[in-house]
Amino acid sequence: MIGITPLGAVSFISQGWGGRVSDKHITAYSGLYGKLLPNDVILADRGFTISEDVGFYCARVLIPAFTRGHAQLSAHDVTDTRRLAALRVHVERVIGIVKNPEIIYT
Repeated sequence: MIGITPLGAVSFISQGWGGRVSDKHITAYSGLYGKLLPNDVILADRGFTISEDVGFYCARVLIPAFTRGHAQLSAHDVTDTRRLAALRVHVERVIGIVKNPEIIYT
């Protein structure tokens, strides 16, 4: 698990976990919660069920919308999901740099 600041600096890297360990378990035991400040935001994938835990620290989790049995997303959900996707591009770039520091992204 990697945390980055809004400017793209790496602010947290958890220890590696092997085997079948859930994202929720890794988050709970990684030490991330102790570093959260009020109004911090965590971008997560669908199914990352830590919103309640993060709420105790006055932080929040943003997860892309999903249809939940509807034929399509509402206009508001589409807009929010696009904004999150644009942010996730930067997160994925930082993760790539951490995994492969010899690669230079332009």
